[in-house]
Amino acid sequence: MSKIKPKKKGNGSSDLSQLFRIYNFMVHQDLSELNWEEKEFKIMIRREYGSGISFRRYGKESRRKVLEKEASAPAEQIEQDTIIIKSPIVGIFYSSPAPEAPPFVEEGDIVSVGETVCIVEAMKLMNEIQTETKCKILKVLVSDNQNIQVNEPLFLVLPIME
Repeated sequence: MSKIKPKKKGNGSSDLSQLFRIYNFMVHQDLSELNWEEKEFKIMIRREYGSGISFRRYGKESRRKVLEKEASAPAEQIEQDTIIIKSPIVGIFYSSPAPEAPPFVEEGDIVSVGETVCIVEAMKLMNEIQTETKCKILKVLVSDNQNIQVNEPLFLVLPIME
């Protein structure tokens, strides 16, 4: 088990990057809550468990409405079940890991289970959104740097069954 020692600045306050390290430690150790006290420094961090991705299956009627909006969608997709990947949190949508970097995914890409498809920044924390199933990205539904809400649709995908 890793130990994290807080880095102190001249004024005694904890470095913000240390908070990121603590949060990442929590994620990797699968902790839901962390309490830490050291002299005048005290912190409690809680995180919610969840998949990080919301899925919604569309039936024939809903799928027809989606495809009517997307006239450019290939005809073979009409007969397939599509899934919407939704944002688990409020934040800012980023399609790439850095401003000059290529996007994580583009329309038409085949994505493996657990692959990062975007980042949602919330309270200065970068949250990677990953897939839970192998799928094809049919449509990116939001723009880069766009403010998004909880459960806002991010991607329209087609699951690939192997």
